[in-house]
Amino acid sequence: MKRARKDKKLINLLFMPLFAILLFFIIFFPKEEKQAFVKNYTIEKKSRIFFDYEITRYYSAAKVIEVKPGENYTLGVVTDPWNLNFGEIPGGGSYARRFIDLQNLRDKKVRVELYSIGNISKKVKFSEDSFWLNPNEKKRIDVYFFTNETISGFFEGEIRVEVKIPKYDFIYSLYGIFGDLK
Repeated sequence: MKRARKDKKLINLLFMPLFAILLFFIIFFPKEEKQAFVKNYTIEKKSRIFFDYEITRYYSAAKVIEVKPGENYTLGVVTDPWNLNFGEIPGGGSYARRFIDLQNLRDKKVRVELYSIGNISKKVKFSEDSFWLNPNEKKRIDVYFFTNETISGFFEGEIRVEVKIPKYDFIYSLYGIFGDLK
């Protein structure tokens, strides 16, 4: 009888921490829902302790098509300057390029970071993805979609341009020491 009671206590001692850990993950790390991408582009503004943020979200898509030797094909091209759709691209090592023109109209230096989300993100590369932009400075960022070894498929997601505006002047020196301060 004593042995059964000790075994039950041991099981409870092992079970309770595991249950607590599982409950923690369920509460604080909920399963991500499928993300809805913007249809065109949107601008979101938010504020944190060290920075104000302006995040521009561009819808981006590419259709990789299989091209057989000797076969004629038509490429789909998008010409809108704000549009980051890559159109139709032949698979097997091709790439397409779009660009984003940036200009800092503020009176102080801002931090710019570019990234992509969605299934397009592994195929998108930027000529520069993290940099400081001085007042009145202009910069053109090339955005590439590489098909790599993909033969065909549809890829979509968002290209995000996150502009971080420091709230305090001491942030500039801290940024150099500690890196990214959210």
